[in-house]
Amino acid sequence: MVSRLLGNMRRRNVEPEQVERALADLQQQPAILVREHYCADPHLAGADLRVAATLEPQAQDDPIADAAERIETVWQRWLNEYLSNHTCV
Repeated sequence: MVSRLLGNMRRRNVEPEQVERALADLQQQPAILVREHYCADPHLAGADLRVAATLEPQAQDDPIADAAERIETVWQRWLNEYLSNHTCV
């Protein structure tokens, strides 16, 4: 999750703008794929739900499809964990 990356970098005194520029640069190369996600839960309104994955040149057929599949796996795992532990009051 990009939000975890931003949090980790913030603890190392790296400004969020620097991380965003680096992500944009890596997408332009292209070295990473970033996908935005949405969850209708009102507690997640405004949350950064982007997931990023590196583009691996050694991926058998299509590095973009491979990265998209890994992103979807991470998203589904995170969403399942969130929904199974979250209770709205």
